[in-house]
Amino acid sequence: MVSLIFANSGFFAMPTVSHRPGRIARPVNFKLHHYRVLYNLDIGLWKTQNGRVLAEAIMSRRTALWILGLVFVATSSLLAQKGLTAVEAKAHIGEQATVCGKVVSTRWAESSHGSPTFLNFDQPYPDQVFTMVIWGSDRAKFGDPETTYRGKHVCVTGKIRTFKGVPEVVATEPSQIRAQ
Repeated sequence: MVSLIFANSGFFAMPTVSHRPGRIARPVNFKLHHYRVLYNLDIGLWKTQNGRVLAEAIMSRRTALWILGLVFVATSSLLAQKGLTAVEAKAHIGEQATVCGKVVSTRWAESSHGSPTFLNFDQPYPDQVFTMVIWGSDRAKFGDPETTYRGKHVCVTGKIRTFKGVPEVVATEPSQIRAQ
């Protein structure tokens, strides 16, 4: 009987053919999906160290990864629906989420590059905790946002970024904003 043994100890090989007839060769070691694997040449079956067929082991690993991925997607979408406070947004830079707060100061920088409109949450500029930005190219979709949202509790959904240490979301569509 000739066997190949794949072990998770690294990539190195030893001879697989014995020079004496009737002797089993020393094993060949390889890393394969982090499983210790045995291949029996007599019956052509790959098995893991604990005796499971390799295909079952790989499928169970794939299934576990799928479940983990679904849990991640579900929790991230729940996070986006739940709504973060303006203070909590700083801990979620780079994530897609909904941030809620009171718009306490606004400014349309009409003559600045890109003509941005800034809506600052919870604290007025320059001590704002969070900023919603509407660029001039999208401003017509929102009407007059600096007066429409001033003093209101607003939730904005989008990717949280940071600008000069302050978290912000750029709103490009009115559907991203929910005023309460």
